[in-house]
Amino acid sequence: MFSRKQNFKLSQNLKMGIQPPSSQGTFFKVSGVIFLLLSIFLIKNIYQNLNNVVEVRQIDSVTPEVLGAFDQNQQTTKRTTPATYTVSKGDTLFNIAQSQGINWVVIASLNDLKAPYTLKPGTVLKLR
Repeated sequence: MFSRKQNFKLSQNLKMGIQPPSSQGTFFKVSGVIFLLLSIFLIKNIYQNLNNVVEVRQIDSVTPEVLGAFDQNQQTTKRTTPATYTVSKGDTLFNIAQSQGINWVVIASLNDLKAPYTLKPGTVLKLR
């Protein structure tokens, strides 16, 4: 086929063989070991936490309660909230509601107050 003798020159990489950088292979090996150790640690902690939850449930057999439910064990206390409040200088709707133990939205709706809820000193507000 070839009648003439041809000389081919190989590059340095072809003479030695192409190899990936050794640091890349080392990085992936170390990363794999770290991932494996962290996974084992995580699984161990999850297993311990599940055992703790089961033990707590066995020790404390507390009946679940609904948030906001009326507790019949507590004594009912009568609210001593006055029926009206006279606004003083510097009072805000929120401060009045907080001091009287009432939601500010309730006070605003009882007195037909609209945003921005400005109050004038001497104004009498209904609280109930």
